[in-house]
Amino acid sequence: MVKRSAPESWSEGQAGRTFNIDGILAQILPPSIVLDPEALHEIHSLLWAFIEELMEEATVRIDREGRKACTPDDVLYSVRESGYQHFDPPLRAHLSVLLCAEDQRKKKARARKAEQEQLLLQQEQVARTLLAQEEAPCDFHAQEQAPCTHLAQEQ
Repeated sequence: MVKRSAPESWSEGQAGRTFNIDGILAQILPPSIVLDPEALHEIHSLLWAFIEELMEEATVRIDREGRKACTPDDVLYSVRESGYQHFDPPLRAHLSVLLCAEDQRKKKARARKAEQEQLLLQQEQVARTLLAQEEAPCDFHAQEQAPCTHLAQEQ
């Protein structure tokens, strides 16, 4: 296994924004604890190494199966294979919550899209109706266009 150091951007706090490490630490640590920037960098580096280890194990599985995409099951497999079996149940529960939330988001997006399409169809129907009304002569104009017959009858 090839070990790489954490990206330089992590020292600038990029990992905190990418993985929301700072937010997670704020929830875990007591409010009176303040992390030294060096400690935060060390946490970022350790997290990078942990993720790298998991992804290398997942990549071996993906390559062995001849696939190109990494799935959540591949990551959970690597968690178990790397000796972190005790993390598997809470990670599966969290993944289930995330997938449920994603399904809800997709359903809402589909409903919004269907609603917009329905509104567009209604607008098109109204426009067609208005165009048809403009093209058809109204009663007043229809009478003007008809040949005048009352003068012919008097003669």
